[in-house]
Amino acid sequence: MKRRILSAIITTALTLSALTLSACRSEKSLETTDLMTGIKAASHETVKPDDAFKNAYGNFSVELLKKCFDGKSNTLISPLSVSSALTMTANGANGQAKDEMEKVLGSGMPLDELNKYLSSFSGSLTSSEDFKLKSANSIWFRDEENRLTVEKDFLQKNADYFGAAIYKRAFDNSTCKEINNWVSDNTDALQRIYMQWGTSYFFPAIAMASHISAAPNHQTFRVIPLKYRIDVAMSGRLGMEIQPKNMTEEEKTLCKNAIAEYKTIRPVVQLGDIYRLMSPYDKLGVASMMYVTPEKDKSVFYWWKTEHFVNQHLPRVKMAGLSPDKLYKVHELNRIDNDPLSFEGKTFSGAYLMANGLEIPYNHKIDYHKQNDYSSRVLWLEEVK
Repeated sequence: MKRRILSAIITTALTLSALTLSACRSEKSLETTDLMTGIKAASHETVKPDDAFKNAYGNFSVELLKKCFDGKSNTLISPLSVSSALTMTANGANGQAKDEMEKVLGSGMPLDELNKYLSSFSGSLTSSEDFKLKSANSIWFRDEENRLTVEKDFLQKNADYFGAAIYKRAFDNSTCKEINNWVSDNTDALQRIYMQWGTSYFFPAIAMASHISAAPNHQTFRVIPLKYRIDVAMSGRLGMEIQPKNMTEEEKTLCKNAIAEYKTIRPVVQLGDIYRLMSPYDKLGVASMMYVTPEKDKSVFYWWKTEHFVNQHLPRVKMAGLSPDKLYKVHELNRIDNDPLSFEGKTFSGAYLMANGLEIPYNHKIDYHKQNDYSSRVLWLEEVK
């Protein structure tokens, strides 16, 4: 049983890794069956973690780390993710298998109690003022010979306690892509800043697809200007998810230019070193980051305004990762302003940029009928020799 659980842990970890990477819309094939059709989550009792749950959860976390740590490299794993995934699986077990899973997951705690504790614990993590946690749970079955009977009680429990989506599908080479698509529907540019910020701690930009999608967004219905959507998408692995027939000629030109400019900065973004300058979670009205080549001769700087108020004051962002002794020429990418930035084409030392940064205008200087409350900048820095 221990070997089976460890295999499940490894599979879960790999699946979770795959789920966070891309940003494409889900297009379910005809082979996929949604088993949760007609199943609606019911409310349940919220319980506070007691000593029994804390001890059980702590023991599981420690044992999980022991199994995953090789003694040679740093190990990062989420006990809550693994515990939740295995508890969802345990909801379909019975007999000895269920007893052993209860022993491993909850130190013998009954599965019904463990469901309540994990659901309540996960829910409590989303209510802090300092951070937001979003979880996405799903189970995918393979049963080409139709030998598997999925009980309604199993579906209902996982809907009630984990909000899980459950699908049946023939596994082939496209399955991982479909599972990946399921979790990555959110292409809202403003939310992507937060999502990609967190993802960058685990995956490099080359593994994080970020797509320019239509407005209003198909999930949040937020209307975000194309310039802002482009600037966010260019901080990852740029992709397009928008119908050309629905775009104006001006929008097509802006996207065409963005794709060409991204090809220039792509090696720096996908292979460079990341420097996080101002987190969106700090709630300062702006988020900023940059990529720098190992040779420190090229860099891409990103600046996104995340809030908009009259007479607002945003902090000046200092750059990082540059060579103090080198000189860098600044060029804005994806420019829409009628006039260039005051520092366009000018040269600054790395020491100055890291000590002072550049004064970024809070709004775009564009025609009145095009003005909106969004603002973003992408700056290309290249060493002057």
